[in-house]
Amino acid sequence: MASLPALQRSASAARHTPRSPTPTALTRSELAFTNAAIFASRPMRFLSLDQITFRLPVPIGAVLRLSSRVVTTTRAGDGADARAHVTVRAEVEEVETGVRRETNTFFFTLAPEDGRPIGRIVVPETYAEAMAYLEGQRRLGVGDEVRRLYSAIS
Repeated sequence: MASLPALQRSASAARHTPRSPTPTALTRSELAFTNAAIFASRPMRFLSLDQITFRLPVPIGAVLRLSSRVVTTTRAGDGADARAHVTVRAEVEEVETGVRRETNTFFFTLAPEDGRPIGRIVVPETYAEAMAYLEGQRRLGVGDEVRRLYSAIS
């Protein structure tokens, strides 16, 4: 199984205008899907969107930068598909000063469309990457438990 020494990253940026309902060239979910698909080398399907943290508003005319990381993956087993946990961070950038401030964080869980194993794993190299990896594992575990409880009452 191949490993990725650092977390898979990708980014998108666009100007937010009042006429555009989607302020970015690549939306948050598209960025998460694209990054996970590149990481897994095949199409992925959406499983869940966890907590969304809104820290600051995005003013009209501001540049919104989105960055994405595959923070952890799981293997298929016990009736569950292999999964990838992806975080997308939104930052507003002041054009005049170049100062960036985080506005939102999104947490996505995706799985391969074909149900096969992902074939790569995330190997954190820094303390920050290790903390993101552990947070992703925790979120995947909570998601598994919620899906289990939901299926028990359905």
